[in-house]
Amino acid sequence: MRDLPVKLERMIHFVPAHNEKLRNRVGDMANTVDVILANPPFKGSLDSEDVHASLTGKVKTKKTELLFVALILRMLKSGGRSATIVPDGVLFGSYKAHAALRQLLVVENQLEGVFSLPSARPVIASSLIATERPTDHLGTAGSP
Repeated sequence: MRDLPVKLERMIHFVPAHNEKLRNRVGDMANTVDVILANPPFKGSLDSEDVHASLTGKVKTKKTELLFVALILRMLKSGGRSATIVPDGVLFGSYKAHAALRQLLVVENQLEGVFSLPSARPVIASSLIATERPTDHLGTAGSP
């Protein structure tokens, strides 16, 4: 479990097109993790063809900070929880991808809280978001 952040970073930052086995791992990781604590990279963008279709299907973007949150939400099991440090722009951005991610956080998952973190120079203003993958009364996953 200790190497999960490293695996996440490898999976989202660069999945070579010629390495289909690694690219398919992103698709295989849905609903597999109980708890995720993450401080993903705040800046970066990828080429569209380097991002697994399961991520861009919900949040159409090339920005790594948005893709990381989408991947984390996808990986959570039913009842799973996450706490992720994100730049404030992830929560308050005005682009369609930001709105789609907020929809994913609020409607398809349960946003437990947003905590503003103290800023220190030269760190970008950031927040901690806490989420839970909902379960229905039978204990099965809600919307994926």
